Amino acid sequence: MSKEIKTGKTQKEWLKVLQIFAAYLVAAWTFLQFVDWIVNRYEISTNWVDLWLWIFIGIIPSLLIYIYHQERLNKGLLRLREKIIFPLNVCALAIGLYFGFGTSDLGATTKEIKFVGEDGTVIRREITKDEFRIGIPLFNFKQTNKDSATLWLEKGIRDLLYFDIHQDKNTNPTMFYSESTTEKVEATKRFYDFYADGTYFFEDNVYTIVPNVRNGKNGKLLASKSFRGPELSKLLDSVSIYIREEVGITEKRRERYIDLEIQEFTSDSFKAIEYLVKGDYESAISIDSSFSLAYLSQATNNIRYSKGKFEEQFTIDRAFNNRLKLPEDRQLQILIYKHIAYNDWQKAEELVKLQLEIEPNNDVYINLLYIIYSETNQLKAYLDYAKKRVEKEFNESTGLRYMNALMINGKYNKCIDALDKFVVLNPNDNEAFFLKIRPLILNGDLKEARAILKKTQVLHPDWEIITKVYDSALSYLEQHPKTISDLSFFEGKFRNAYNEQISSYSVENGVNVQSVSNQNTWPLYRSGEAELTTSVNAFNLITANGMFDKEGNVYALRMDQYFQGLESSYTWFAFKLDEGVIKAELLLSTEDYQNAEKAYIKAIADNPEHFYLEQALNHITYMKETDSLELLQQYKGVEGEYGPRKFWVENGKLFYKRLGNNNLPRIQLLPISKTRYINLTRLTDNLIFEYKDGNAFASYSWKFDVKNKDWIKLDDKNNYFTKN
Repeated sequence: MSKEIKTGKTQKEWLKVLQIFAAYLVAAWTFLQFVDWIVNRYEISTNWVDLWLWIFIGIIPSLLIYIYHQERLNKGLLRLREKIIFPLNVCALAIGLYFGFGTSDLGATTKEIKFVGEDGTVIRREITKDEFRIGIPLFNFKQTNKDSATLWLEKGIRDLLYFDIHQDKNTNPTMFYSESTTEKVEATKRFYDFYADGTYFFEDNVYTIVPNVRNGKNGKLLASKSFRGPELSKLLDSVSIYIREEVGITEKRRERYIDLEIQEFTSDSFKAIEYLVKGDYESAISIDSSFSLAYLSQATNNIRYSKGKFEEQFTIDRAFNNRLKLPEDRQLQILIYKHIAYNDWQKAEELVKLQLEIEPNNDVYINLLYIIYSETNQLKAYLDYAKKRVEKEFNESTGLRYMNALMINGKYNKCIDALDKFVVLNPNDNEAFFLKIRPLILNGDLKEARAILKKTQVLHPDWEIITKVYDSALSYLEQHPKTISDLSFFEGKFRNAYNEQISSYSVENGVNVQSVSNQNTWPLYRSGEAELTTSVNAFNLITANGMFDKEGNVYALRMDQYFQGLESSYTWFAFKLDEGVIKAELLLSTEDYQNAEKAYIKAIADNPEHFYLEQALNHITYMKETDSLELLQQYKGVEGEYGPRKFWVENGKLFYKRLGNNNLPRIQLLPISKTRYINLTRLTDNLIFEYKDGNAFASYSWKFDVKNKDWIKLDDKNNYFTKN
């Protein structure tokens, strides 16, 4: 007789139970392999494999009870415990599956999108849904030998790989700047399974690049391979494919999308590519006049900082004319910026939303949509989109944007509540609590705002430059609490004296906001007798101090921007625009000198402190008094290069550009005499030409000191240049 076990089962019967359970595991594993094959063969959601895996695991408790008591249960004899356990197991499994997969996409991994092309035809594209794309964070590649000539490739390899991998819509590549492994893991562990970094060196005209694919949770090396060759772009094409293969993107999936070679969509000039990576777009374009990616990068920068309408349109037009060498999504990006440069916001919004269907987590398009909502005053849409983003993916970026959206819509309490919950969940975060200070001030909770400020000053004495701004604002508001929302001195539009950026101060739905052209909308509050404070974020503050004319009206603002970590503020001035000034400038831009003259005379009378209006009127007078042929000869006489300055005539107009300086746009020069020129982009700058024997031989500048209301002659070595 076989030996009995304590449970009453013989060894033979226990063996049978184990055999049945083992058979179940084998059958389940086989079924999962079949499901995995089906998923990959027909490109169905990989969530099905995980779903069935948890179903098989979830029913194990009931299965083991059934196998153990199958003889009795097969006769329909259920005890109370089984009547409880079986339904409870099913309910628990159902609830678990609902929370685990209820929001998951169980359909196809691809979707079709439609959009209207430039010629009006409907274009259809099949793309991988964002949920099924693999995130690939890219970090700098470390140089292993000392070679200053190729040091730029530490960043350059990463950037070029990003541009190349971005074509593959199976991926979501991202660029990061961390150096140590600890920092890289900290940046990737929450949202990514992998990241890529590597090393390189250049010796005997041969490049050696070693990409590493690492575990995003712990930095462990998963794969590495050495690539050697004399042509960098071809090596990077191979590295790009290798990285994608190692993170699981098969050749079949890669072939779904066009994969242009790096050299094909960048430049044949290695030096031009180097300048692109370094951010010197002007030099890149001077080497390769068809370098569309450099034009796009320059246009993006020009538009964001309103460097000048002429420069914005000129550069984006060049990008547009050379766009066909770029991947399709970059071509659409150029078209979006072209619409923005020409103020066609509706078409820009339509294209941005289309691109966000394709790449819902693309930071470029996300920021563009916020800019469009700000520019077109769609603050409710701004909030709805920010809420959608933070619910889908909560991180620092989406959280801060949602905070801003709540504040510009006046939902201060909701913002404070959300921050309270975050602080409770992150008690060791010594920065999160400080974010509350803005909504508290806006909500009038000055006592709690003061408490937070004191705590910050103790924990972060190195934040003094920004805590001083909050301290000053709170000191004023504690004495004048009713003035928090008082915009009486400031409401209106102000134009930056150093570029064409417009800042608007207004009350929208009962909320005080500042909107900046081509940038964003932020909340603001009164912080002094003649001062407003705008918070780009809690660590980036802008104060606007009113400058008053004799009648006590604000005619300009002194703007001071404070950043955490910087020792001093950045200062600029902005002049108030009334309808008369706007009308006069519009008439001048169309060269309607007769009506422009009348408009400027009135604008000067209404705005006597606007120094540049008088200069514009002098230009109109000079244009009316000077023969067009004589004027053209005057322009031709100053053409040429003067040190880093270049002057040229185009379509009967004189233009200026400081070479090798991406911070200064090309501008049209407007004469007020034979030797002196103004411009309508940098209002404070005049350019002067010196003549000798009837020929221009040198140039220097005058700059208007807005604070002291005086012109300063700049003829030092950095501003006085003779003609080459």
